[in-house]
Amino acid sequence: MNYLSLSFSDKQIESRYQNRKKELSQQLLKLQQGLVILILLYVMISSAYKQSWISLCICGIGLILLIISVKLNIDGQEQCYLNNTIIIFMTIFNYYKSLQKILSVTFQQISYIDGYMLALATTSLLNQATFMQKCFIHISIYILLQIFQPNLKEEIWEQMIIFLVYLTLHLIYLYKTEQISRQEYMQLIKHQNAEKQLINQSGITLYIVSYKREKNQMFLSKYNDQDNVTIKQQSQFISQIRNMKVLIKDQESQTHFKSQGEIYQDAKMSLEKFLFYFLINPEKLKDYMNRFQIDSLIKLQGVQNQENYNISIFKYFGEVPSAIILISQNKKDVFIEELKLRYKIFQQALETINEIFQSQVKMSLIYFKGLDKYQKVKYNKIDLRMYKKVQSKISKAYNDFQNIKDFFNLNSSFQRSIIQKFNFIQFLEEILSEIKSYFYQSKKFNYSIINKLRKDIVFQDQKQLKQLFLNLLYYLTEYSQEIEIILEQAEVNSIKKQYFRIKIQFQGSSFSKDAIKGLPFINPITLSELRHNAEQVYQLNLPMAILIVRKLGPTNQIYIKQNTNGYSSIEFFIFRELSEDFHLMPIQSQHPSNYLLLNAKSSIHSKHAAYFDLLSLSPRIQLDNFSEL
Repeated sequence: MNYLSLSFSDKQIESRYQNRKKELSQQLLKLQQGLVILILLYVMISSAYKQSWISLCICGIGLILLIISVKLNIDGQEQCYLNNTIIIFMTIFNYYKSLQKILSVTFQQISYIDGYMLALATTSLLNQATFMQKCFIHISIYILLQIFQPNLKEEIWEQMIIFLVYLTLHLIYLYKTEQISRQEYMQLIKHQNAEKQLINQSGITLYIVSYKREKNQMFLSKYNDQDNVTIKQQSQFISQIRNMKVLIKDQESQTHFKSQGEIYQDAKMSLEKFLFYFLINPEKLKDYMNRFQIDSLIKLQGVQNQENYNISIFKYFGEVPSAIILISQNKKDVFIEELKLRYKIFQQALETINEIFQSQVKMSLIYFKGLDKYQKVKYNKIDLRMYKKVQSKISKAYNDFQNIKDFFNLNSSFQRSIIQKFNFIQFLEEILSEIKSYFYQSKKFNYSIINKLRKDIVFQDQKQLKQLFLNLLYYLTEYSQEIEIILEQAEVNSIKKQYFRIKIQFQGSSFSKDAIKGLPFINPITLSELRHNAEQVYQLNLPMAILIVRKLGPTNQIYIKQNTNGYSSIEFFIFRELSEDFHLMPIQSQHPSNYLLLNAKSSIHSKHAAYFDLLSLSPRIQLDNFSEL
């Protein structure tokens, strides 16, 4: 900060300081402009009556400029027009008063009270000027007065000594006032920066709220470091305090914070209701607290969406009852519970792997041992269907292992698509034959393929495509023995890449809203999502099918249609030619219910879909080569 001018060396900080001064003095400035306009109208009428034409012209010009500046301010332009107009007019008006003895023929000596009141008005209207501007204006006015309107009854040198002392006292006052104001602003900036870093590093969310009596609700005036709160942020805050339950008990008397489960059972009051009582009627909190004190600071525990929060509320009174709210997640409890949930999910994965070994790998070894004995007894009568059954079991075990691997390694590593050219019909026949071999001697399985494609050749990731069909077909065969696959050419001019529709019809109903809700979250993040995954049956066929459809096709969705005649179908879209240079953006914290659409019309142009039209739901990035990753 410059010692003489008191301006900040950093131009950005200086600009922010001046803007803050203008923001804080908006109401004062509007009041001043109204009073100045009234004074100018009165002086103009008085000057016209006294035929003082110079005074009339000066006041008229000042009134016009002031009205123009007010109009610019109403139109949303910078407030400085209004500030500068008032400052310039008051300076010129004082100059006119200083030169009035020369300019006016009928000059009358100004009385002491006239000069005193004019000095008060000038000082008050110059409050928005900088310190150097104030110094220049006050000194220039004094010089003009000393030259053109001296006190003839006293010596010049005596007048100058006294008046310069008066002027120095006033300038020192202005200097110290401006210095203190700027020092306080610098302290405010330091606290704001420290507050911002504290919020970012510790995960604390800051709210400053006020109670609006006319609307009978809490009004959010500041959110973290944002002073300008949007309507969306206001509605989100109201929703949050209504949904968050708080534990209304004396936290200071407790030896430790309660666990998340205990808080969930005891928390009955919403945070919104507590804020009303705390700010407006604190006596009502006596019924909820063991040891009630009318303190300005209170600490609570809250719970929302099964997650535990620490809450500190500081009450203060300005024009309306207000409070500072600090909300932070109880990270210690959250971290411990997250570890427990992830360990439980890991145990489920191990149990699933053990089940794969028991039902697929171990059974395959038993079949191999039986076939070996059978081959030694009857060398010429080898049942190839049993060998295919064993092969299909090993293939299913590998697919289940791949599901677990892909599900847990989602977004952790880049998976390049390996594009191959192959006959899609032959590819489907091999998969369906493998599934039929899997059910050999245990279950009847029939299938059919209806091909409506113009070309059977596709360029796709064969490994991922096989994983997709195995996941869907093995899931459906748990409920149906009859499978019909219909392949249809899709014709949409707006989509540059060719794709086709795959429709799998089956008998029975294997999908319900409850069953879909029970599926695990894809890449869970929050505790509620981890808790959901830990408590549900570990079924990965459908979640992995969604991820593969998202990767190999133009949409994110699998459409499910259930008819009343007992037949149902699932539909999805696949590109005929998948490009290697297009790859999906990471997916986080998504539930399969967002992508398994019951009884919805399958369309590439639906609100859920498309590759080119709605990239936000299936976002992809294009790379020239893989070294850019």
